[in-house]
Amino acid sequence: MKLKLFGVALALVSGCGGALQANACTPVPGWPQKAKLSPEVVAELVVSHAAHIDLVVADHFSPDAEIAPLPAVFLEKASPQEASEYAQGWRETWSDAVRIHYRVVATLLGNPTEAFVVNGEGLEGPLPTRGGVARRLKSFLDQKDLANWPGPGACVARVSAAIGQQYLVFRDSDGKLLEVKIPVQFEGETSSADAPAVVPVSGLTDAWVKLVKRAIGNSSHGFSVSTSRP
Repeated sequence: MKLKLFGVALALVSGCGGALQANACTPVPGWPQKAKLSPEVVAELVVSHAAHIDLVVADHFSPDAEIAPLPAVFLEKASPQEASEYAQGWRETWSDAVRIHYRVVATLLGNPTEAFVVNGEGLEGPLPTRGGVARRLKSFLDQKDLANWPGPGACVARVSAAIGQQYLVFRDSDGKLLEVKIPVQFEGETSSADAPAVVPVSGLTDAWVKLVKRAIGNSSHGFSVSTSRP
C-alpha cells in the first residue's frame, strides 16, 4: 500500500503557518519491504490482545464512509471560514472512501457475530495471499480505519478490500480494529509498528490462519471455531 502526503495537508500547511510540516509523512526507503518480523511472535501478540478474531469475506461497499474529523490542533489558528474550508477539503480528500461491509464466515475468538463494517478503500481486484507469511504481514502493517485516522500526513495506510475476498480480522473489545504494537527489525535496529489487523487469506487452511489458531490454542482462551452459514 502506498503512503502519500495528501493535498489537503499541503493546503493546511500554508493556511496554518507551517504547523503541519512536522506532520508530513516522508516514507523511509525500504519500509516495509526490508523490515523483518516473526509471524509466530505477531500471532501470539495479536491473540493476547484481541477480543474478536474473525474470518470474513468482503460482502459489499457503500458510499457512507465514516471519516475521522480533522484534528482540532490543525484548526487552532484558522478563522471560522478557514476552518470550514479546511474541514471540507479534508472530507474531499477521502472522496473515494467506502464503508466495507464484512460478512463473518467463521469466528476464531470472541462472541460470534454475523457482520461488521470498517471504513477504507474499495479495490477492484483481490490482494495476493500467496508467498511467505512474513512477507504478507509486512504489507499490512500500520493500517487504520478511516473513522480513526490520526490526521493529515500520517504515515499509515487505510484498510482496503476487494468484494468476495476473505480476510482475517482482529478487533478489540469495542469492535474496533485492533491496535497493538509488534516488534520489527529494520536497518539493524529494533523498532515497532501497528500489527496487521486485516490480512487477506485463502480460508481456514491459510498459513497465517493456522498460526493464529495455534496461538489461540496455546493461550488461556483455548481454541474453537464457530462457522457461519455460507
